Amino acid sequence: MLTRHQCLKILLVEDDLADATLIEDLLGSFSESLFCLQTVKCLERGLACLEAEKFDAILLDLSVSDCLGGREDIASLKLPHARSPIDSFLTLSCGIATAIPSPQESPDTLIRRADSALFQAKTEGKNRIFHASSKSESASILM
Repeated sequence: MLTRHQCLKILLVEDDLADATLIEDLLGSFSESLFCLQTVKCLERGLACLEAEKFDAILLDLSVSDCLGGREDIASLKLPHARSPIDSFLTLSCGIATAIPSPQESPDTLIRRADSALFQAKTEGKNRIFHASSKSESASILM
């Protein structure tokens, strides 16, 4: 559980100011500051942010003009990743969890489910996307 002095660092790649504002308002609506949001307008700037610092989650609008639309496209860019023991180029592994906000489910539960799906994606060979079901199980959606 996040403590009062911790926050979940989120990188938002969104080129539409209205959509970015909507997400900022939604995340800011929690009674405590649970989220630290950094917004960039293009994938190139997002990748620069990822090189400079660590984020707990990335919200990526795949309609942003330079997002290219998926993990295969990110891999095709052949962006160097010199420190990786797995591959010399950047790949994308995702853990996805979705929920309809309710008083019965805390943000921590959603975060744990997404983290579990990400762990599953990395465990099964990286460069994969897994979606966490509501039963705490993960299913591969892209390999």
